[in-house]
Amino acid sequence: MKSIKTVGHAIFVIFILCLSARCCGQEDLDIAPMEKAEQEALYSTIQGFVGNSWNGSDLYPDPCGWTPIQGVSCDLFNGFWYVTVLNIGPVHDNSLSCAQDLEFRPELFSLKHLKSLSFFNCFQSKNSFPATIPARNWEKLASSLETLEFRSNPGLIGNIPSGFGVLKNLRSLVLLENGVTGEIPSSIGNLVKLKKLVLAENYLNGRIPDVFDGMNELLIFDLSSNSLSGSLPSTLGSLTSALKLDVSHNDLEGTLLKEFANLKNLTLMDLRNNKLSGGLTLSLQEMQSLEELVMSNNPLGGDMRALEWENMKNLEILELSNMGLTGEIPESISELKRLRFLGLSNNKLTGNLSPKLETLPCLNALYLSGNNITGEINFSKEFLEKMGRRFGAWRNPNLCYQVGVISTNHVPYGAGLAVAALIRFNKDVFVGQVMMGPTVRALVSMGYVHSVEVLCSLIRSIRSPLVDEIESNGEIPRVIVLLNSRDLQLQVLALECVLEIGYFGRKEAVEAMVKEGLVEKLVELQRSENGGDLIEIGKERVCGVLERRPFASCVAKFAVQLEVGEGLRQREKRAVKPEILVRVREASLFDAEVPPLLLKFCGVLRHRLFSANKTENIKTSTLQ
Repeated sequence: MKSIKTVGHAIFVIFILCLSARCCGQEDLDIAPMEKAEQEALYSTIQGFVGNSWNGSDLYPDPCGWTPIQGVSCDLFNGFWYVTVLNIGPVHDNSLSCAQDLEFRPELFSLKHLKSLSFFNCFQSKNSFPATIPARNWEKLASSLETLEFRSNPGLIGNIPSGFGVLKNLRSLVLLENGVTGEIPSSIGNLVKLKKLVLAENYLNGRIPDVFDGMNELLIFDLSSNSLSGSLPSTLGSLTSALKLDVSHNDLEGTLLKEFANLKNLTLMDLRNNKLSGGLTLSLQEMQSLEELVMSNNPLGGDMRALEWENMKNLEILELSNMGLTGEIPESISELKRLRFLGLSNNKLTGNLSPKLETLPCLNALYLSGNNITGEINFSKEFLEKMGRRFGAWRNPNLCYQVGVISTNHVPYGAGLAVAALIRFNKDVFVGQVMMGPTVRALVSMGYVHSVEVLCSLIRSIRSPLVDEIESNGEIPRVIVLLNSRDLQLQVLALECVLEIGYFGRKEAVEAMVKEGLVEKLVELQRSENGGDLIEIGKERVCGVLERRPFASCVAKFAVQLEVGEGLRQREKRAVKPEILVRVREASLFDAEVPPLLLKFCGVLRHRLFSANKTENIKTSTLQ
């Protein structure tokens, strides 16, 4: 019993001693000093970035203790506080905000334990207050600095300093969305401990240096959205640990690297929007960890069947649009069970569509437009409904699909697209904006009476937003062409669409129609046996005469639409009328032929247009 009490007493004493030691240790931690030189260097450095009015000694007398500075972190070294992190820029509400005329002061390089230095949205004006990254003194931070980042600084100009090459312990170098220019220094290759290299969205030019053979720890490599040229450096194949490689949106040329086969861990490769050529290389199929392969908008060429796509079993996104690819879509694509997105638009692909594509369990976007695919689409109704707008196969002239239960009749795919889109429109119209561009394109390209009838109905339903889309997508010339049809009913419907566009459209849509020769065509139609003058026709008092003369006074009808229509910027739209009047005058055989009703709606312009003494003084508006 006595021994038990003795043990309990000992445990209690030990507990009290430990608690005392902890409290004393915490107290020592709280009152640890900061070297005066370090503190003054910190104040001066921050003042250079945020402005001379900032008084750190008054606001933050103990910056690593009880008065911490947002964006500054410290750590203990030999009993003293030293700055280890310095973040400048409006990251948080009370972050250090940058002054317009900020400067890099030399005291920055006196922070000898600094591990992380970042600037976000600081250097804003490259015209009024441009700034450059210091070229010297980086060696003073070589033993400590691990992270160096400049993000969203359009006023940060000049070159990337070659002095960065001495930062031997750097793990992350990020220069993203800045105004930096010039070439990438070859000294970057000295940063063998880098895990992240991001130099994206700047104005860098020249060749990518071939210096990456020692960077086997690099995980992220991103040089996208610059003006880099030349070929891909072969030492990119040495980035054996890399997970992401992005050199998209540059001017790179040459072929794909055979060294890509070494990138066994790469999950994303983005080469889009360059000038790469030479076809698909077998090295691609060796990159078996790839989840996203994006190479669109390169004149690469080559046959898709050159690769064994089933080897790339982890692919989720495959974007190969606008690459000049030939041949048939390989059956092996259907083995990519994780594939979510397949983009093959605007190539030279031929052959039939394999129904096996429907078996891809994760596929939710399939784009095949602008090829020479033929035959019949044998996808199920359920698959097409699941894909919805994310299935595109228009502009394949000989591609058909089976409608409903009518197994013996086939229609162009465009008709099916239009019908499917209209069904979706019926469901989605009350949900939000509906993009009808592909539908309009399909309806116009079919050139059927019923397709144009549907188009007119859509314009009346959606009004100005659809007309804006028709104009911005460049479909107006194709609508005007329908007025040349030999099918009278189709001509009449095309005129109806033109009048609706004039009623709901903006100035740009009206100008586009006039530029395509609409006025001259309307004069021609009005001059035909199906045209005439509504005033004269009204005197005939013959039953059905208006139905037999659908183009009567069609020029005047168009003028009326501009006068009373709902299009935005109405005054600007009416300003096009002088140009229309001049074109009517030039297209008419003689003055008396010009439609009287047109003059009625053009009021003050009548005298100017037909005065024998002033005709030559008419000023026309210039269509741009």
